[in-house]
Amino acid sequence: MADIGQSSRTKADGASRFRIPGGGVAAGLACGLLGGAGLGALYAHLGAWLPVYYLPAPLFLGWGVGAACGLGSRLGGRLTPRVGRLLGALAGAAAMYVSWVFWILALSSYEVLAASPAAMYGVIAELAEKGVWTLRGWTPKGGQLLLIWSVEFAVVVLIAAGTTAMYCQEREREVEKERSRVF
Repeated sequence: MADIGQSSRTKADGASRFRIPGGGVAAGLACGLLGGAGLGALYAHLGAWLPVYYLPAPLFLGWGVGAACGLGSRLGGRLTPRVGRLLGALAGAAAMYVSWVFWILALSSYEVLAASPAAMYGVIAELAEKGVWTLRGWTPKGGQLLLIWSVEFAVVVLIAAGTTAMYCQEREREVEKERSRVF
């Protein structure tokens, strides 16, 4: 019987590799969270300094987080697309949380650090009441602004989940090709 962490050669892998049970989940989540934290901070500062960036930025944030999560899961081992989607969604939600922390920090000239969910809720409620930006004379406030922010959150999370699942499906295809060569 092989010890945990011992390298082994299997027909499914087609190669000798060091694998840890659950390594794909751990590596995928770690890479997704680290990548999401960095990208979320960048996304927040771009949003505070360049309000025009807004339309394509959630797409790029979601893709970047999903790619980091997917590549990490490939390094750690095989994941099913369903597990990949879950990891991508978690990493995307964490990236949005980090982006909110840094966005509030940048908007307040680095005076307000709302890192706890309770503090962030209070700041978000206050910002939604006042409105934070204007587009052609229209300043979304209250429910309108919360709806816009909810759509932004959903876009980032869904794209991160889909991108991570795409990396997992690609890995599944590679393993199937290796299996067909062995048999």
